[in-house]
Amino acid sequence: MTEELRAKDEVGLAALTMWDADHAADIVYQGGPLGPTKRTTEDGVADTTSKS
Repeated sequence: MTEELRAKDEVGLAALTMWDADHAADIVYQGGPLGPTKRTTEDGVADTTSKS
């Protein structure tokens, strides 16, 4: 990771931390942001996999 990228990450993470603190009263659950991959169609919701 380059110094420039590391610096951008640091600024971004600081901003995210501040946003989290500012909105703490509105955040119901701070668990992980990711869950199982799902596909939604007219037929409903089904499990699927992410393909890179």
